[in-house]
Amino acid sequence: MTDSTTPGWQSFLRRFVTRRPIAILRLEDYQYGAILNSRKGMREFTLNIPHDYLREVVAPCLCLITGTRLRGVQDHDDGEEMLYVGVIKSKQVTATLDTRIKVERTARVTPSASQLVGLIQEARAAERFSTRLADPSPVTKLSPKLSAILVDTMASSRGNHGALRMVSAGLDQPPLGPSGRLQGEAIDMALKVFGLSGDAPAVHLELVKGRESRLVGARLMEDSVIEHDARQVPEFQLVGSDATGRAMFRKGQQTLEVITANRKKLEEVFGVDLIYINHFHDNLVMVQYKMLEHDGAGGRDDWTYTQDRHLSKQLSAMQRFSRRVVSSEKSYRLSDDFFYLKFVRRYGDSESSFLLPLEHFKALARGPSRAPRSKKVHLSYTALEGRYMRQTAFHSLLQSGYIGADSSTTAVLQTLIEDLLSGGDALVVAIQRKTTQAEDDADHARRMQDWDDTEAGYH
Repeated sequence: MTDSTTPGWQSFLRRFVTRRPIAILRLEDYQYGAILNSRKGMREFTLNIPHDYLREVVAPCLCLITGTRLRGVQDHDDGEEMLYVGVIKSKQVTATLDTRIKVERTARVTPSASQLVGLIQEARAAERFSTRLADPSPVTKLSPKLSAILVDTMASSRGNHGALRMVSAGLDQPPLGPSGRLQGEAIDMALKVFGLSGDAPAVHLELVKGRESRLVGARLMEDSVIEHDARQVPEFQLVGSDATGRAMFRKGQQTLEVITANRKKLEEVFGVDLIYINHFHDNLVMVQYKMLEHDGAGGRDDWTYTQDRHLSKQLSAMQRFSRRVVSSEKSYRLSDDFFYLKFVRRYGDSESSFLLPLEHFKALARGPSRAPRSKKVHLSYTALEGRYMRQTAFHSLLQSGYIGADSSTTAVLQTLIEDLLSGGDALVVAIQRKTTQAEDDADHARRMQDWDDTEAGYH
């Protein structure tokens, strides 16, 4: 049963599994070892399974994945039961006898499947689940009622909340408002500047309980995700009620930390949606996102921006802060202007977006770009005639350190973050830095553990 205190993702999962019940997916020891050793590991994989076992499974659906992590090569009986949740995203007939399923968003939950039986409060439900687990079939579909009971049983452990919340995001496709869409685009841009694709896996993901963050859609390199009530993010002076998520990405010896947070009167401080700090080149860039609306008047096919009610305050905030900053000491900077406005089409391909430096935008605002008989700024994509910066060029210049302010403003940025409170639009902070020795050691230990598990799985 659920009540008013039940998290939204849990309520959604209960409703979902009553329509599309949970499927138990059993991995043989050799399959588990091979998947661990694959390029994407457990987080995403495909399997070919005989048709008959999948006839009643409707994709997408929630699945429980069972496997055994062998502890030693010689003793095959001495193993640790592993339990994962994931999403069977699709199934497709690939041969006369087999159907291929694609499994995504897997994350480990506890305890093991056999121990989970003892946590089910309803005796008949526990007996039915135990019977289903004993079925040797590679896939077993559960009943709707048992599926809902299992969701609540797994959710009774706080340690499973992050994994279940991430899985629910893979099944739920709520309509995105402008704030959520732009936060997702800002995260994607930060990853691209870092040299990673938008679906690059995170080595660590923290989600704050009760807070919405587009990071919930991030893929994981590890098999766990954390949801917490922390009043601050570890190693960051960040008020807990402000932070909504934190993810860490690796590229060689570099680390990108992406923090999402709610903002309070952000226009009065910086007036931006994305703050990117690159400690390798000591440059900092702040970006304000604006939406382009389609303009089909008079048979035209154009995209325009007309000044919104926030622009004046945002520009004033940028201007006040810009005057206080000393130009970067890095002589190779092509420009030390670190405020940019990014214009994104409300509908359609985000790759068609473009950026304008603050000074260029102000020059356009003083010119004929104003709407007729109006004091508002009006920008036409066609009228700009290519006088803008494409995001690929922006990524390259930012990544190489040719644009942006010196990172001496980091202290001011931390002051901003500490002052954020919930209830406003979304902010993304992306910090690129050198990977610490402790993080490097942890990565190495994880790789060695995966290697040991894989070697054991093959024997």
